[in-house]
Amino acid sequence: MIEVIEARTVGKKGDPALNEDGFVVAGGIAAVVDGVISKSTAGIWEPSGGVVARRALCAALERLGSDEPPCDPADMRAVQRVLDGELRARYEHDRAAAAAGGIAYFRTHPVDRAEANAVVYSHGAGRIWLFGDCQAMVNGQAVDTVKTVDRLLGALRSFVVQAHDLAAEDSTRQQTGDGAADPGRARTAAPHRPAPAPRARRHQGLRPAARHLRRPHLPALSRALSVAPWARAPGAGRRWQCHRAMRD
Repeated sequence: MIEVIEARTVGKKGDPALNEDGFVVAGGIAAVVDGVISKSTAGIWEPSGGVVARRALCAALERLGSDEPPCDPADMRAVQRVLDGELRARYEHDRAAAAAGGIAYFRTHPVDRAEANAVVYSHGAGRIWLFGDCQAMVNGQAVDTVKTVDRLLGALRSFVVQAHDLAAEDSTRQQTGDGAADPGRARTAAPHRPAPAPRARRHQGLRPAARHLRRPHLPALSRALSVAPWARAPGAGRRWQCHRAMRD
């Protein structure tokens, strides 16, 4: 039903047992699972929350592609409930998770959860489903879940990094005293202009208040955000090529 042209997954640590990514091709289901890198220091999951979540979701997807699936593999919400139920079962029945307090503990300690994102192709539905912060590519066309807030935060991160780099360069020039020799700074520096001669005022008793008004400058931040290149959060730029296997 689904022909796999190429498939490979390589973990960050070189040990397949520690690989938090996986894929499943079974029956009418083809899926890629990306376990979330855990920031927990509680040591609840062995070897990590991402590995546990990857194993759980891959096992559930294998059952969905079997001859007796637990639900209709063409029903997105039914598939979602199966995947959610598999993770919930880990919270309730895993020995270490139960010792930590079970599912009630993870409701109030989200950083300790076992989490994963998944891209699932259902041949029966003829659709790709994105569960979590993930992306896919079908016949050269990107399918993502980028939101407006992601673009805004990306631009803000880019602005902060550029501002930090410029400040470091300025500090270095001031310490070495070579700021005047910078050709880029020389090109952009405003030319020296002599101060204008004071004008004679017709009414010496009246203070020309309008002379002291200045037009406010636009905030530098807003100008920088409008031209700063987009920056993605770590992990957001990952894509999976679906090749011909995703064609009808």
